[in-house]
Amino acid sequence: MVNHRQLSEDGVVRRNDENINITLPYMWEPWPHQLPAWDAIVMRNVKRNILVWHRRAGKDQTALNAMVVKAHERVGMYWYVFPEYKQGREIFWDGFRDDGRKFRDAIPQELIKRTRDDMMLIELKNGSMIKVIGTDNADSIVGPNPVGCIFSEFSLQNPSAWNLVRPILNANNGWAIFVYTPRGRNHGYDMYKNAMKMMKEQPDKWFAQLLTKDDTSKILIGDDGKPLTDPQTGELLWGPIVTDQMIADDIATGMSEELAQQEYYCDFNAALQGAYYSKELTRLQNEDRRTKVLYNPNYKVHTAWDLGLDDAMAIWFFQIINDTPRIINYKEWTNTSLKEVITEIKTYQYVYGTHLAPHDITQRELTTKESRYSYAKRMGVKFYPVPKLGVADGIEAARRVLAISLFDEENTMSGYDCLVNYTKKWDDKRKVYLEKPEHNWASHGADAFRYLAVGLEHIHDFDEETLADQAGVAYSEYNVYSHEGSDKYVANSDYDIF
Repeated sequence: MVNHRQLSEDGVVRRNDENINITLPYMWEPWPHQLPAWDAIVMRNVKRNILVWHRRAGKDQTALNAMVVKAHERVGMYWYVFPEYKQGREIFWDGFRDDGRKFRDAIPQELIKRTRDDMMLIELKNGSMIKVIGTDNADSIVGPNPVGCIFSEFSLQNPSAWNLVRPILNANNGWAIFVYTPRGRNHGYDMYKNAMKMMKEQPDKWFAQLLTKDDTSKILIGDDGKPLTDPQTGELLWGPIVTDQMIADDIATGMSEELAQQEYYCDFNAALQGAYYSKELTRLQNEDRRTKVLYNPNYKVHTAWDLGLDDAMAIWFFQIINDTPRIINYKEWTNTSLKEVITEIKTYQYVYGTHLAPHDITQRELTTKESRYSYAKRMGVKFYPVPKLGVADGIEAARRVLAISLFDEENTMSGYDCLVNYTKKWDDKRKVYLEKPEHNWASHGADAFRYLAVGLEHIHDFDEETLADQAGVAYSEYNVYSHEGSDKYVANSDYDIF
């Protein structure tokens, strides 16, 4: 049994007794470019760490070794979070490093009490636990509160997972490490941008680092798998992790220039491969149409829904002013009934117009023998089923609407991420993108926006009739569903229409 621990000045944890002498990190030393992150996470105990490193720079190994050290400093639950649960098994649980060792060999067997293969859970002898989590079902992130988390490939994850974990870590003084390469200007871009700002204001709490292939190096390995040394001095030889020739070979064999910029130069502006709306969203950003877009009480708020059953439910909230769709809000729910969602949105201070929904909303459910259209109508929401249109035609409609829309940067952030990450399905066997969408966490928000685009021309008050033109309309005691409400109306004559 290990009964002694010492944290030395160089960040190495040593545990020993008469039978065991374990040094952490185990059989691994940080390379020079990894030292600033190691210093922040292990030595200075920085709580929020964002590592935007190029592919093959060793960001996951750095994060995992830091987690193992910290799991022996503080007993608790530690989560290794992946975009999908199966990725956690392929990469962390069953995956191998370049040197042939298993990825999870960073945790020495002498310090492990037991493992649960079915749960991908490792219990350490000191009482700490390391568990693999997938954000493909964000609501599954429940159970014992973690005190430390690694978010691997964060730019591909459902960002709602971090929103669920963040208050837990804030409450228990826990830490988080985000490791990823860019995937366009999505939540990963926002995280890095905000972290760089926060690092200047709170360097003891925030650390952020972006490393391109020109910022890193490694010990060179020979054909026999052993480190190369200088034949005269015997010193280890260092060189680039990724060479220009490697990148040229990748491009020559099918990798796009955009993907190379993204993977090796950490370019947030590179087009996301397979994404449906890359051009439209890039143009939207360049034209500053993702900005502050306030709710204007002089105009009705319309909604576009994607209604799941046991899955997510998503709603876009928008107004039409001067022929321009103004996207003011986005909300998403999981494992929530239609009744609960309708009850919640009734509390919003909006005067509603048309509620757009999928064309099949009028179909009766097998269990209740009632359609969701009828049920919602009984609750006061009358849906307009959008015309049935193929996915490809709906995507084209969405592209046209994106070309003229304004998005509120803050209140639509999670929905905007859905649009950024709405991609074609990848066929790994044939190495091509299929002409159908990938179904993942981004699908619901993207589907709801398609319904918005297809149903836009059917909005009843597209002629921009304002509430100010309607006598007896109020947005306080006004019945936002029947439009038969009170005799009070408060106009906002100073309201600035963008």
